[in-house]
Amino acid sequence: MPRWTDYAKSGLLFLLDQWFLVTLGVLIGLAYAFPDVGKTGGSVRSEYTIEYGAVAMIFLLSGRALGIKYQTEQALLDAQLFIFLFYSTIYWESWLTPPGASSSSQALLQNALNYKLHLVTQLTSFVLFSVVNLSIAYLVLYTSKIDFYILTGFIILGCTATAIASNVIMTKKAGGDDAAALIEACLGNVLGTFITPALLQLYLRESTGFEAGKPKGSIGKIYARVLQQLGTCVIGALIVGQFLRTINPKKVDTVFQKLYLNKVGSFMLLLLIWATFSNAFSSGAFQSLSSNSILFMLLTNIALYLVFTILCVYLALAAGFSKKQAIAIAYCGAGKTPAVGIPLIHSQYQGFSQIIRGKLTIPLVLYQGEQLVIGQILTGLGRWWVAREAKGQERKSNKSIHPNDQSDVESRSSRIQDTISVHST
Repeated sequence: MPRWTDYAKSGLLFLLDQWFLVTLGVLIGLAYAFPDVGKTGGSVRSEYTIEYGAVAMIFLLSGRALGIKYQTEQALLDAQLFIFLFYSTIYWESWLTPPGASSSSQALLQNALNYKLHLVTQLTSFVLFSVVNLSIAYLVLYTSKIDFYILTGFIILGCTATAIASNVIMTKKAGGDDAAALIEACLGNVLGTFITPALLQLYLRESTGFEAGKPKGSIGKIYARVLQQLGTCVIGALIVGQFLRTINPKKVDTVFQKLYLNKVGSFMLLLLIWATFSNAFSSGAFQSLSSNSILFMLLTNIALYLVFTILCVYLALAAGFSKKQAIAIAYCGAGKTPAVGIPLIHSQYQGFSQIIRGKLTIPLVLYQGEQLVIGQILTGLGRWWVAREAKGQERKSNKSIHPNDQSDVESRSSRIQDTISVHST
């Protein structure tokens, strides 16, 4: 019989393995107990330290990680191209060039090699997901008493880009192609900076019944506010992360490993969620919601994540991708990130009250927690799926090899016997 110390050790190891979810629960409790610390204008001035500083750190680490995952020259060019195409043309195109890329035309050629991966993942993440969420919100708006701004936040959730750190980690744990997950997650967050505001302008209008939830101001002013914040936090930070890879990659990797900076990105995301919950509790957004609104979000988020995970796997296999790539597409196509979504909400809805902005962020932060729990559970299923395919291929290879080997042996034996008989005669 195991002693109580063995149980305690097993429990401690489990908590350490699930440190992100445990810390998330602790921070939500702290946000509820002390909302004035992390709210906008609070003790830590989260509108600057977290919405700028923490988000910038997340994408700086992601930009640096792109150079680690892609070891071949072709894949490295492909990864760095995304940052080059979408960022350097806006900021430092005149002097920033991806290492190893002789011209933009060569980089475009390398990018075109993976066009199916990008199309399947990004179209699912932005187009299919947003259309489904808009349809659900439209039906619920006229058939139930769910809070209007919760439904608006639900539409925003569908238009938001995929997660980065959690997608890559869970894809790797599930035995999938974590390199593909990283590049699609980074590309999605780049595109989300521009696509998400456009989709909200398209969906939040009088014909859908959500015109009251539309960001105030012209589209030009909205993009100006978005790029002012995310241009620095996302675009600039990713470029800096890539630039660090060009200075001294080995030394940079050593520093990151010794200081455990790979965990910093996840902790920065936790701080962003903490600040969001602090704002929601401080403004009374959670307290003002009915139990039906909260229950609707919790159950619908679970259903969405499961449905889109299955849908992404089906589309990936139908498009001819391997099971490992299908796992990466599933995590990226079904995942959503508050790292870009929350700053986007705050930059676009500056003219709205704090309680409304708090409600708009609730669907996104709830989805983040639920996708982490479900995603962790699905990693075991993914490993089993990939291992099953590997065993099947091994059996096929063994079956195909043995008959050939036997025929080769028989052929050589026959030739030897013929030679012996000739010499004997």
